[in-house]
Amino acid sequence: MKEMMQAEFRAPRRRPRVHEAFEAPLPVNSERSEYRAELINHNLLVLNPEHIKKIHNQGFFGKGVLSRARPDYSISNQWEQHEGFLLPVVSTSRYDELLRWAGASLSAQGLDEAAVSQTLLSVSQPVEMEDVRREQTQEPGSEPGSDPGPGPGFVLVVSDSEVSQGLREVRRSPLSLTEYLQLSLEEAFFLVYSLGCLSVYLHQVTVCLVYLLVAL
Repeated sequence: MKEMMQAEFRAPRRRPRVHEAFEAPLPVNSERSEYRAELINHNLLVLNPEHIKKIHNQGFFGKGVLSRARPDYSISNQWEQHEGFLLPVVSTSRYDELLRWAGASLSAQGLDEAAVSQTLLSVSQPVEMEDVRREQTQEPGSEPGSDPGPGPGFVLVVSDSEVSQGLREVRRSPLSLTEYLQLSLEEAFFLVYSLGCLSVYLHQVTVCLVYLLVAL
């Protein structure tokens, strides 16, 4: 007789649980917030980081001007506290890449090769932390003795070479890249008229709905 085959039963594998926090969609919150967009060169841009986060996370409106999708572009995914400042961390190779981008941008603006080289050389020099603190205290709205917080315009460059392992220098960021949220005219009109949670400004003056209708 042929041996009878026995079926083997195994317990189903458990799927890993995904813990994800969801926010209430606009404008379900008990307190209706008002967000702000700027009309710049026929583009509707949300500049405030908190407004960007709320509008996108609670309705998926708009797209990042740099990422062209979720507005989460950053010059670096790693940040570190360095002598009282929160700085983006970049490798030397990444920093050299940023310098090349900056050089190409300067050349496109009409600067000659010597001027571009001199500008990049001055930008890429190590910066003393006293200079970082001095520039931070000169910013509008900063108060003496307050927490320095992020160091705007500076990065912490970490060596990616085994020869100079451990080299860490604070340098100026050669590029000033800021992620904004771009809204379509249809999205802006819906947020203004239907949800009542957005105001659109042109040169610090509120733009009426009629203006948006004409633009549409």
